[in-house]
Amino acid sequence: HPLMDSSLTEEETAGLDAIYDYTRYKNDTRLNLLIDIDCGDIGLIKETIQAVTYGADLVDNPFKAITNIFDNDKGIISRFNNHPFIQRYKAGFDLAHKFLVGDAKEITNEVGITKLRESKSKNLAHLLQGYERTAIDAIIKHSNKDDIAILLHDCVVFYNKQSTTELSRVVKEETGLELEFSEEKY
Repeated sequence: HPLMDSSLTEEETAGLDAIYDYTRYKNDTRLNLLIDIDCGDIGLIKETIQAVTYGADLVDNPFKAITNIFDNDKGIISRFNNHPFIQRYKAGFDLAHKFLVGDAKEITNEVGITKLRESKSKNLAHLLQGYERTAIDAIIKHSNKDDIAILLHDCVVFYNKQSTTELSRVVKEETGLELEFSEEKY
């Protein structure tokens, strides 16, 4: 972990491990959460994890993201918010914000775009979008441009099937980022 040092608590280390595990085993993690939380829709699991990634609070509040995503189902909200993996994952992103943003007045992301500090979720979104952009750039560089149908913020749509392993290798080689790509029909 780039943030790892000997001064981290056991909880902080577990939080970083949760982020690392999710990036490496996204589909398995989502499936395990689907089973544990018993919400019946993997899309909702994906959406709530993304909300936590960008700073959503683990609360049951009708004005907050997780409550809205789970359509105010108190049981599902409680199981999600209190799930040990989600607790660790949230702690990992809180730690990342502390180290990557801290008390800075301005935040510069990976591609050099600087913004004034805002909310925790907007700060993290700005940083993560910079990393997404570098990953997309690496994929474009190593792809047949005629095979690229659409570029999205965290996705590339190809006309033809691509090797997710090869995409991961290219991004790792070009950026140092270890990403696990998933394949979905568009």
